[in-house]
Amino acid sequence: MNPDPVSSRVRENLRQHVDSLQLLLELLQQEQAALPGEDVSALERITQSKAAAAEHLHELGRELLPLQATAMAATQEWAEVQSLAARCQAANAENASLLDIRARTVRTRLQILRGGQGPSLYDRSGASSALGSRRLGLA
Repeated sequence: MNPDPVSSRVRENLRQHVDSLQLLLELLQQEQAALPGEDVSALERITQSKAAAAEHLHELGRELLPLQATAMAATQEWAEVQSLAARCQAANAENASLLDIRARTVRTRLQILRGGQGPSLYDRSGASSALGSRRLGLA
């Protein structure tokens, strides 16, 4: 009995999905490691690689869409694709949170250095006070 060509196309597409998602997950992990050190050149390289991997996944998804019913029948491969995709989403969300924290920190520091009022804090008595209520760097 000859193998179904649609089924073999689906399995090959899913295998490529797994490979691409594993690469994307690795890139997201590299990005997470590079974020605290602010290694701009590494982050730029990783961002370009992530964009290429995402584009490849998009193309694979377009090919898979008309064959989706057959893809779901290939349960092991489909489950692996879904699991890796969920891990990539979680890693991407974590990296976005790290970037958001970094951006807020930079904005607050700039605001303080420019003499603006910093974030509100509470003192020991519970009264509100403002960090940066005095200008820094004035002689």
